[in-house]
Parts: sequence; structure tokens; C-alpha cells
Amino acid sequence: MAMQMLDTKLIIETRCWCARARPLQPHPPVERWFWRLDTSSDWWDWLVMERWDDQQWLHDFRMWKATFLELCAWLASALCQCDTHLQPAMPLETWVTFAIWKLATPDSYWSVGNQFSMGKSTVGALLMEVVRAINTFLLHRVIRLGDPDPIVAGFATLKSPNCGGAIDGTHTPVRAPHRLATQYINRKGYFSMALQVLVDYRGRFTDVSVGWLGRATLLPPA
Repeated sequence: MAMQMLDTKLIIETRCWCARARPLQPHPPVERWFWRLDTSSDWWDWLVMERWDDQQWLHDFRMWKATFLELCAWLASALCQCDTHLQPAMPLETWVTFAIWKLATPDSYWSVGNQFSMGKSTVGALLMEVVRAINTFLLHRVIRLGDPDPIVAGFATLKSPNCGGAIDGTHTPVRAPHRLATQYINRKGYFSMALQVLVDYRGRFTDVSVGWLGRATLLPPA
């Protein structure tokens, strides 16, 4: 009986408290400021695009300037951005340039970001977008098996008769994964993924296979 009276009292007090409670008033809008460090991009806008010749492009970007502009034209539909109220969209040429620069040099994200006036986290995120666009739209368009007869004839001029391509592979070091870690240990004892490529007599890639676990290249015991 006492418990029932206590429960009834708690219900009545709760209802009275809810009746006295007032709805929360909405807060007025708060003006917020965003801080951004403006840095100069003259290195790219004036020096690289206007002053560098093809030899300098080939040395630093591993491609001619005309090849770079053609690459930008191919990726224009995949890498499109819109202006925001914070800042204008990044030019397509700048977007592709820092990605090629990062892939062609051992520079860090911080160093690349300093060259192109952006943060290192932005460099990492946009780099992956460029790589995904290249793999999606250009991989099968550029890297493909050609006509075998001209390739065999080309190798014959290099004193390699009846050859349809030169094949080789390498191991790319990776961090130890959480699952199946032992399957990534290669014959040299470190974690890796295997890359295999095939080129023609001009050194052009005709096939690429990547993603095999490092242990997959180990020979079975005799």
C-alpha cells in the first residue's frame, strides 16, 4: 500500500513539473568567422606554367607539358568542383599538378601543400580523388595489350626475337594488416604487396597487375 502511494505521488509531481516547464527559446544566430592562411601560388601560376620548358617538366613531373594538358582534358569530367561561399573552386590544372608532383617525387604531404597553398590533409584527400579518377577513366584506355605483331617486330630490332613483352615485378612495403598478416610477409621478411607490369619494346606499359599478397610470390619448398 505504501509503495502504491509513493508511485502515485511521484507521478503527480512529475506531471506538475512538466506543466510548469517552459519550452526552450531558440538561440539567435551566431556569426562565425573562419580563419584561413593565404599563401602565394606564384611558383605554379607564373614559374611553372609560363617559364618552364619541356625538359624541366619532364624532370619534375615525368611528362611533357602537352601530355599534362591532355591528361587534364581527360579528367575534366571526373574532377569538377563548384565555388563555395568560403573560397573559389580549385583550378583543374592545379588539382592534377600536385597529384602528379606527389606521385613523381618523394615529397611529403606538408611539402606538397606548401608548394600549392593548401593543407596536408587536403593534399591527401584530393590526391586519392585524382588516383581514383585515373584508375576509373584512364586505366583501361591507356594501359592495354596492343597488336602483338608490331611488338614482336619491335623486340626483334632490339635483338630479342619472338618476344611479346618484358615482364617484371616489385614489392611495395605496407603496414602490417590486422587480418592475415602472415600472408603479407614476402621472401625478404617484410610486409608487402606485389606489383607486376608488362611493357612493350618502347617501354610503354601494356598490362599492370597489383594487389597480390607478398607471400604469393614465395616458391613452395622443394
